Amino acid sequence: VAVLNMKGGVGKTTISGNLFRELYRYIAAGSKTLVIDFDAQFNLTQLILTQKEYDVLQAQAHTIWHVLEPSESAGVFETSDSDLEKVNPPFTYTTLLKRTNSKNELHLLPGDFRLAALNLREHQQTLELPRKRFRNLINQAREVCALVVLDCNPSSSFLTRCAIENATHILVPVRPDKYSVLGLKML
Repeated sequence: VAVLNMKGGVGKTTISGNLFRELYRYIAAGSKTLVIDFDAQFNLTQLILTQKEYDVLQAQAHTIWHVLEPSESAGVFETSDSDLEKVNPPFTYTTLLKRTNSKNELHLLPGDFRLAALNLREHQQTLELPRKRFRNLINQAREVCALVVLDCNPSSSFLTRCAIENATHILVPVRPDKYSVLGLKML
């Protein structure tokens, strides 16, 4: 589920951080839910984690940035672009937030301010590798998660396009104002 609207302030992060943070409890026993902070402002991450917790995860390469951009230490066996398209299993990058008695789990893939750099790239071909890496992560997450939620950025960007291309459902929060409805129409 991609939670998005071109307009900011309509409740995307509030829905992602509160509704889906509780909904995971009611999915089939033993299920996993993955919430991905897919916004360069990473407000969802800041809502859920302390700065100290986030710093540790960032140092461990556990943010969305590390999914989209391969590490600089490409191995000798990575000889082609298709090798770099591969990503580690989703829970390599996430942090477990909660586990219920029925073994349901809620995981967060933290956001990262460096995502903004992707929206600033001028050449589309430089975005193909991050696009493929994100698609691979989502496909892997679908295999092990009952629910994957993307808290999206409030703009028309590379990130928005990736979210739309990979989501099976889109939730578009709107407020009863002209610009929120305009943001919906732009989608």
